[in-house]
Amino acid sequence: NHRLYKFIKCGHIQQIDLRKVRAQKGFVCRVCDEEFLKAEAKKIGLIYIGDHKNKGYKKYKFQSCGHSLIERPTNIRKNLQNFKSKRCNECLSLRLNKEAKSAGLELLGPGRSFYFREYKFKACGHIQQITTNNVARKVFECQSCNKQSRHNRPSEIYLLKLKHKDFIWLKLGYSNNINSRIVDYGLPKNTSINILITKYFELGK
Repeated sequence: NHRLYKFIKCGHIQQIDLRKVRAQKGFVCRVCDEEFLKAEAKKIGLIYIGDHKNKGYKKYKFQSCGHSLIERPTNIRKNLQNFKSKRCNECLSLRLNKEAKSAGLELLGPGRSFYFREYKFKACGHIQQITTNNVARKVFECQSCNKQSRHNRPSEIYLLKLKHKDFIWLKLGYSNNINSRIVDYGLPKNTSINILITKYFELGK
């Protein structure tokens, strides 16, 4: 049921099912299609390899690290539309595990959102969800241990005045390390922070 055809537009020669030619659908120039897939992959940091055994998926590898990726071309195009390079999940996993180990943690798995992961404290064994950014900066504490010892640790009540662009607000809280707590807020860049009031307590009861 196949015949040998030449595409008038590009000049490439290909065997095509006669029934598809008669229906005028169900075929494309494989050479041109492959060139197109290579070009769009290159734009987001990938190298196109070829077909995958699962229909609709293609094989790629990352230009930067060489790790492989199995993905739908439609998802590659979504990255192009959003001007985003494809992220290597294998590299991300290696980096997160390295950062966790350096911070005295063990990475267990995903958290409640993309920005969080679940970690186990090596020192005490407690499990907690923490943002990956805070783990990288080592700006966190075990909430379970903190709750258990909060009543006999020194602490400060504070009142902050925060301003970002035209928005101004107040934040009341308490902590044994105000600067560390401010970092935990993850405030937008160029936010001005004024500590209006602090009151020190020897015991945080």
